[in-house]
Amino acid sequence: MSLADSPSPLQAFVASRAPRAFALVEDSDDEDLQIIGWGLDDGEQAFVVGYEGDLRGTFTSAGNAHWLLSRAETSVRLVWLRPAD
Repeated sequence: MSLADSPSPLQAFVASRAPRAFALVEDSDDEDLQIIGWGLDDGEQAFVVGYEGDLRGTFTSAGNAHWLLSRAETSVRLVWLRPAD
């Protein structure tokens, strides 16, 4: 595929390879939600950056990042920004 092609095929090419974005959200008892971190999952690994810049990590998946961070926080939820294809 050449970059000289129309934008539509190029956009489709990029979209088909885009990682899925997710958030890790602390859900406390008092309903005070707080985003712990943002992540990208490319299907082979997940990259997480803390909301306040205090966390950076590479995990085997978003689910693994969720599992690990659930051990440190009281209640962490994994929230996908868009559904799986």
